Amino acid sequence: KSTKMYQPFVTSTTRNKVRLEWQPMTGVTGYMIYVRQGKEWKLIDTIKRSDYPRYVADGLKPGTDYKFAVKSYVVVNKKKYTSAISPSVATATKTVTPQITNLTAGAKKATLSWNKVSGADGYIIYMSTKKDSGFKKLASVDAKTASYAASKLTSKKTYYFQIKSFKNTAEQKIISYASDVKSVKIK
Repeated sequence: KSTKMYQPFVTSTTRNKVRLEWQPMTGVTGYMIYVRQGKEWKLIDTIKRSDYPRYVADGLKPGTDYKFAVKSYVVVNKKKYTSAISPSVATATKTVTPQITNLTAGAKKATLSWNKVSGADGYIIYMSTKKDSGFKKLASVDAKTASYAASKLTSKKTYYFQIKSFKNTAEQKIISYASDVKSVKIK
């Protein structure tokens, strides 16, 4: 007997984990969790039935695309029967956090550069006039770019910068954690 599985959904991602949840099925013994990278589906775990089914896929590579799907199974007279595989959900792990490697002041401008991150599709630059709050998005640049010049800044004022990397998936933009904050006083 085959039941139709609901599509799992992603509730959170980190650099090496993806947290999944899905609609519970009645009368099943448990669930089989599959991951796909490339062409092959691979069974990564089997869990016993829960009224609130969720799973954390661990040990994943940062900034990498993954697809996940689930099958339910039932054991009858020591025989295992599985459902068809659920529709898959595509996601990615967070990219590694980039770090600002250089920040220099010019006349009413600041130029920053950062280390490139493997698997990133681009970077988002943030700026604030306070060290711990008020960061606003200044620009978004592609993965080939590793520097940015912020212009029209006020002389003698200190500005604070941080950067994040991101990876695009079919369903969302996965953004890394923020880099350390760096400051510069404008000339």
